[in-house]
Amino acid sequence: MRLIIENMKGVECIQKVEALLREIEMPCYRVGLGFVDFPDVVAPGKIKEFERSREQYLYEVRKGEKEKLVYLIKKNLIEKIHSEEKINLKLLPDYVKTNVYTNYRKLNRVFREAEGISIKQFTILYSIERAKELIDTKALNV
Repeated sequence: MRLIIENMKGVECIQKVEALLREIEMPCYRVGLGFVDFPDVVAPGKIKEFERSREQYLYEVRKGEKEKLVYLIKKNLIEKIHSEEKINLKLLPDYVKTNVYTNYRKLNRVFREAEGISIKQFTILYSIERAKELIDTKALNV
């Protein structure tokens, strides 16, 4: 069973979710950027306990098809931004379409409705935040 979690932006978020799961004694297979994989059978009430507990970390469990599309878009873009490859904004529609397997215009419309900004704007803003993070951690020399 996979639980989708919004607003996870890096290793620190993953570590916080892992700590929360240990704290409430909820076993999981894997915690990744924006998701947690659980065994097929989860003890009754544990998901609700996790949902209540995670509010302290300001994560939102996302449900529904539109939210899943937005999650997939963000996940792929964040992974691309965290990789060493540069993102060519002119090729962004092709990249998103290839990784999410649907029409870019539809994806952009759904994304804009959910997030209030376009996929391109998200990519630019997140890239800037990532650059700030790298500068702050001195992983990138100016």
